[in-house]
Amino acid sequence: MQKLQDITFTGKTNKGLKRDHNEDNYVSTTLWNSSVLLCCIDGVGGLAGGDVCSAAVAEKMEQYLKEMQPSGDMSGLLKSVLVKVNNDIIALQNEMPKFNKMACVVTTILVDTKSNNVYMAHVGDTRLYEFAEGKLVKLSHDHSPIGIREEMGILTEEEAMSHPKRNIIERCIGDVSLENDTDYIETAIFPFKPGATYLLCSDGLTDLVTSAEISQILSEDTDIENKTDKLIAAANNAGGKDNITVLLLNSPDNRTEEERLADTLVDNETIGRSEARLVPDNETVVADTSYLVQNKTSDKEKE
Repeated sequence: MQKLQDITFTGKTNKGLKRDHNEDNYVSTTLWNSSVLLCCIDGVGGLAGGDVCSAAVAEKMEQYLKEMQPSGDMSGLLKSVLVKVNNDIIALQNEMPKFNKMACVVTTILVDTKSNNVYMAHVGDTRLYEFAEGKLVKLSHDHSPIGIREEMGILTEEEAMSHPKRNIIERCIGDVSLENDTDYIETAIFPFKPGATYLLCSDGLTDLVTSAEISQILSEDTDIENKTDKLIAAANNAGGKDNITVLLLNSPDNRTEEERLADTLVDNETIGRSEARLVPDNETVVADTSYLVQNKTSDKEKE
């Protein structure tokens, strides 16, 4: 378990029970003495080099960000780095013909203590959640047909988890060359909520462990190291059919009782949650599905 000021964070990856090797990777580190970088990376199975791709992305993400200076536009900074990393992967494909289709999906966040914000950049079906006040909120959007249908309430969580096409993804790192002005990479900014726990994970967790089970583990009175172990164990106990990566970050809660009470009365719509989805409720949300047509030729199936 690592610390920055009063923030605690950790990350672990596990091969699972069915795979012969691990194609997941992650980054868990501090930057500039004021930020935490977490990155969950899942190599696309069925394509040679998923593990090579995820390892390269982990290395490059940390390297490039440590070489840079923080800016006011942290989400733009994350996006530009992910664009650069993506194009590095395209170059590696050309240098290593046997890995010419290697790809991965990525969810990364920068937690900045100066602005008190969480900055996200995301491609694929790895996920970012916030757990606060007993509620689990999915902050990222799956770039997959089944994920979109689940977010829109067309499919229940259980139906999405068992759907035969749940592993079809519409966006991934290593698919196409990108420019800095691309909309291919999803970005967002969220307030760093006092007392909240932030979860980044691969689908090795969420394909097998329900949001109710995740919430139960995150609500336990134990440290994030134990919670990480319990989430991985839950996925393995449910079959462990894929690699499992879990990163947790806990925000300190130094509010007074009066401040806590006041915060519970704030409408979520006023604090940047308009695109977030409360789970496991199946309320309808407005989701951008245009990419399902635009990028249909780039479908990849993760085994």
